[in-house]
Amino acid sequence: MDELKHNTPLRSRKGAPTTSPPPFDPLRFVATPKAMKSREAMIAELAYFKAQSRGFAPGHEVEDWLAAEAEIDMRSGLNLKR
Repeated sequence: MDELKHNTPLRSRKGAPTTSPPPFDPLRFVATPKAMKSREAMIAELAYFKAQSRGFAPGHEVEDWLAAEAEIDMRSGLNLKR
């Protein structure tokens, strides 16, 4: 009879959980800031506004993208040389 008590899972004994509680995380109560836009999303948005300011005249898509890319990199302090 003693062997049966020790081999019985904890859950069946007095309804106790078999796993330990999750660790305490004090940051779970702190609101997280909104995720920053990705670099590519910021470039796309700026390129769109550049095209809009030209009335969406065709043939300048790459120029708009490259200018937006350079401006975003300059604003964020990135110095990416290719």
